[in-house]
Amino acid sequence: MKQTTNAERFDSTAVGREIAIQLIQGLSPEAKTKLQRIRAQRAQAMSAKGEKR
Repeated sequence: MKQTTNAERFDSTAVGREIAIQLIQGLSPEAKTKLQRIRAQRAQAMSAKGEKR
């Protein structure tokens, strides 16, 4: 049976994004630097394949 409520629509993407932001803020400076390097490498690889982010 399908239930209906007047509650706001749940945005799981926004929740996941907020969790990621909180986790990243808690990282050490060294970990943040490593994460930035990984992101840059991924962006470069995607760019080489012609993909957009």
